[in-house]
Amino acid sequence: MTNDAVKELFERCKAIDGEVRLLAEDKKSLFDEYKDRVSPKVFNIGLKIARMKAKLTPSEANDVDMVAELLGDSMTVEAVD
Repeated sequence: MTNDAVKELFERCKAIDGEVRLLAEDKKSLFDEYKDRVSPKVFNIGLKIARMKAKLTPSEANDVDMVAELLGDSMTVEAVD
């Protein structure tokens, strides 16, 4: 491990962190643009669910839907906290 390698790694990490910040700002602007037409909260939850279900077989996805419906029927907002 050399000092140059550490400095180079640091600079590259710093550049990536800057890009991540810019992308986060872009994403916030995008949600601001659509907030009157699409609820960001609902969209984000839907996106998370879709990503999780994409990892499942169709049978598993159906089982998840059944469990979510059963649990949803018995839960209230107070119970979720």
